[in-house]
Amino acid sequence: MWVNSEFIKGNEIKLKVCSEEATSRSKPIDFVVVGCRKCATTWLYELLLRHDEVCVSSLVKQSGYFTKNFHKGAQWFYNLFDTCTNDIVLGEVDPEIITSPNGIMNIKEFSPEAKIIAIFRNPAELFYSSYQHSIRKGDLEDSPEGAWRNASQFREELQFGKMVHLIYKHFSKEQVLILLYEDIERDPVKFLNKIASFLQIKNKFADSIVNKRINPSRESKYAPLAKLSSRMARIFRRYGLHSVVNITKKFASSNECVMNREKVNRDRNSELRTQIIEELSEELQEFQYLTGIDVGNWE
Repeated sequence: MWVNSEFIKGNEIKLKVCSEEATSRSKPIDFVVVGCRKCATTWLYELLLRHDEVCVSSLVKQSGYFTKNFHKGAQWFYNLFDTCTNDIVLGEVDPEIITSPNGIMNIKEFSPEAKIIAIFRNPAELFYSSYQHSIRKGDLEDSPEGAWRNASQFREELQFGKMVHLIYKHFSKEQVLILLYEDIERDPVKFLNKIASFLQIKNKFADSIVNKRINPSRESKYAPLAKLSSRMARIFRRYGLHSVVNITKKFASSNECVMNREKVNRDRNSELRTQIIEELSEELQEFQYLTGIDVGNWE
């Protein structure tokens, strides 16, 4: 047996005793939350982490197994999970999968019967949230208009029609749950009930988190420090030091010396919002056609 230290809320250390069965799991993964970024996937991960019938890795939210670490093999992936037995629902939350060239295909190869959960939001809002995230990390200094014009990664993560098409190409519609971020804001309990029903688990999520914003958009007081922190996190992840990354992120996000408590409200140009929606009109039509979800209120 071995012991793993998990950094949790309140800067406490919780010790989990893990059995050999947890590192030699034979059943494929049951579900994967594949995206999108900035669509409350951290909030959902924290809720799943505390659910009695679900096991997600307490070491790392997104392992990158299906995107960049697939070559490391199944045992490497299962070693990230603790206290997981074959009679519990096991899942992964990694919002980068949906924009990865091989992410969805790798899930299909690894676990053909897995259930797929994807969360989408108003593309203009998602752009601004991603933009603010890049500003916070010190990766971008451009204006919103310049970022939309020059940074291709923002457009790539808004190809909703292509994303859904790829998911349905590899998984049946019965295996897929498409959700909208806006539904969380309207009724988080109803949103979680859809997930519970889909995964066939009880709708018993931690009340202390259901109505709490997790990982909200905020701005760094010191851009160079934020950029250094982001680079160090990449290095730590490369060497599998997930606990160090978690501790650093939690410290930075909760420390007012590093982060502003409230994000700076940047001017959200209404003309740019309209431009984004218009340029993505074909993608949004395809998304609506494939999912049957009316996204007319995104305009």
